[in-house]
Amino acid sequence: MSLEFDYRKDFKDHKVTVIANTPEIQAFNCSKPETNVFAFRIVITDNCIAMNGDIGEIMICPGYGRGIRWLRGSIESIGYVLEKVPYNFRTKEWNEKAASEKMQRMIDYEDDEKRDTEYQVIKGAIGFGTIYSQEGFSTEWNERGYDDTPDMETITCRTWIQLSAITWLTEWMDATNFKVAKRRWWTF
Repeated sequence: MSLEFDYRKDFKDHKVTVIANTPEIQAFNCSKPETNVFAFRIVITDNCIAMNGDIGEIMICPGYGRGIRWLRGSIESIGYVLEKVPYNFRTKEWNEKAASEKMQRMIDYEDDEKRDTEYQVIKGAIGFGTIYSQEGFSTEWNERGYDDTPDMETITCRTWIQLSAITWLTEWMDATNFKVAKRRWWTF
């Protein structure tokens, strides 16, 4: 498994404490002994993976009946995992520097004076902070009659750390042969 920005090395000294291991829920505390650096708790249910702690909070909702097995198989596709993160757990941010650089390249290679002026207006709006989101950028871009708005959002550093932590935990599960507790015959 490769992450674009891989922080798994930051968890190499972490210890895992299993808080709960039932057919319905698995919960883990993960921390480096005697410190809170990158400490986190993760709770995995049948349809939700929730993490909180020193590395922020994120929720992944893969759908009913897909908990821990889904996580082990799907974490390899970052894009697919991020599709399962609810919007209020924002995983991307507007990349003003990339947008400015992209506009500059377009300006440098554009011969048409009118288009050059329009690009300058968009670049100016970025520089003055009136465009501060992909939506604002797309609106400005489309109002000028251009198609295929470039994506100027990037996955947040915090999200890369969280995904690295989840990946590290799944590797721990595999290395320790972690098994979810079986349902007892008297439970429903």
